[in-house]
Amino acid sequence: MKNSNSTGKLVSFLLLGTAVGAILGAGLGILLAPETGKKTRKNLLNQGDKLRGVMEKKFNELVKDIKKEVGVVQHDAKELISNSVKKAENLI
Repeated sequence: MKNSNSTGKLVSFLLLGTAVGAILGAGLGILLAPETGKKTRKNLLNQGDKLRGVMEKKFNELVKDIKKEVGVVQHDAKELISNSVKKAENLI
């Protein structure tokens, strides 16, 4: 379970890094763009759409990982309860 926790942190850092990189890239693109404002806005919208796709994919992967971890925790909890009941029955 410890490995999955580090995977979640890695995905979070990846999402943050992607967002920061996209913001910085867009800002530099606006400042350094030799194109017209209309074309620059269109390019920014396209970049935003690409970023949204990447973020949605990473978010869905994160949700999938979280659901998997919840399943593992539920299984472990059920096993712990079952073992505890068996031990309690043996004491009686």
